[in-house]
Amino acid sequence: MRLLNFLFLIMMLPLQLYPQQRGVGVAKRPNQSASEQRIALVIGNSAYKDSPLVNPTNDANDMAQSLAHFGFEVTLRENLSLNEMKMAIRAFGEKIRNGGVGLFYYAGHAMQVNGRNYLIPVGASINAEAEVEYETVDVGFVMAQMESAGNPLNIVILDACRNNPFARSFRSAARGLASIDAPSGTLIAYATAPGSVASDGDSRNGLYTQELLNYMRMPGFKIEDVFKRVRIAVQKSTNGKQVPWESSSLTGDFYFSGPGAINPVTDPVARKPEDIKKETSGSINDRDIGSDLSGVWVLYNADSSSRSVIYTFFHNAISGEVFYDATYSSGMGKAVNQTLSINYVGKDGRPSGKLIFQIKDKNTLVGEFIDERTSGQLELRRQGKTIGRDLSSRDNLTGIWRNLQADAASLSSDYRIFHNIQTGEVSYQAELSTGKGAFIGNKLVMVWTRRGDDLPSGLIELILINPGKLKGRYIKGGQEFELELTRR
Repeated sequence: MRLLNFLFLIMMLPLQLYPQQRGVGVAKRPNQSASEQRIALVIGNSAYKDSPLVNPTNDANDMAQSLAHFGFEVTLRENLSLNEMKMAIRAFGEKIRNGGVGLFYYAGHAMQVNGRNYLIPVGASINAEAEVEYETVDVGFVMAQMESAGNPLNIVILDACRNNPFARSFRSAARGLASIDAPSGTLIAYATAPGSVASDGDSRNGLYTQELLNYMRMPGFKIEDVFKRVRIAVQKSTNGKQVPWESSSLTGDFYFSGPGAINPVTDPVARKPEDIKKETSGSINDRDIGSDLSGVWVLYNADSSSRSVIYTFFHNAISGEVFYDATYSSGMGKAVNQTLSINYVGKDGRPSGKLIFQIKDKNTLVGEFIDERTSGQLELRRQGKTIGRDLSSRDNLTGIWRNLQADAASLSSDYRIFHNIQTGEVSYQAELSTGKGAFIGNKLVMVWTRRGDDLPSGLIELILINPGKLKGRYIKGGQEFELELTRR
């Protein structure tokens, strides 16, 4: 009996090691708990006999590298048979039993039959619809592994809505994949809407994965925001023919890069040495940027969707925090290496969207604006470095200011204001809100955020009437309220 047990262990050993040999591993932080760990299984199937695909293995490789940068321990597998797919999924299920975040990504052929979704292995031989469940992997098998593991958060990404290569052998002609209700704590993302198909694409990556890789890298985007931006971009690129889709029952917040996430740009744990070398070997480094973004910038490209032309930036060289004020919007955010990410608010006080810039050089910002309705390209060019005016001590706003307006709409009674008279930067702390902004001329402009929220809630604009009085308005949800502060 002992001999049989020994032989069984020897036979199983290569099967247990193989996924690790193909893994794109990432070292854990020394203090990383089980609840914070990130585990991913990435599968790309391209080498189909009857209907080969170009992009899935490229998609899988690029996705694996990106996830590793975000702190995931990644197992990457390519061109798997039925048994190999099931073994890899079972091993993934075992890993996520320790808690944390589980992510399953699949690129390749898939189909739906009678409302169930099936992932097609390489080498599948399907002559009739009745054979599907025996020759493919039911997506329910993946979901069962996640449910059995009991970890708090799972993500399933299916870039698999290409045409069914066996459709001519089937009685029914259902297109694409069927919609699945996401179990609690799970987000399921599809490359296109249920019942629709997506093309494999002509470039290195399929369109869906290409856009997903792009927006996953943006710091500070919640996962729901990432997929929303992907949907807008894909829909725009295909003139509405392909519309990505998600089903979600997440109860908490998740960021690929940003709050509560391992930042792929700043965290050495989440990068390989060659990536670090690539990021720091350019002409711009953190210190150069940190002391060089403040100033007046002008919109260079005449994108009619963006109404503001002049942008005044205030940049804290130490923290990387950035505030800007423009004609029709104000915003706050952060510059990390060569990426500037800002949440902006319209002058009507409605949270409007996001600006994402790549710092091309010290005088050029290239990027885009994104809101719920549209997106567009932006290019800003520096007009000058000098901003504001020389301020005396009497112009220093630092101190505690009391709100004299007793209406019910006022959020806080006391505002503790901090003012850097050299740079013009201003921030405040209050009972129910915080804010960041700048003192420009005799006008104080701040974007404020309700405590506990991640995105801006509205705008404050005040005029310095005298050294002890600020008077103006604050705006939230499109409604405007008077605000008068006096120095205590």
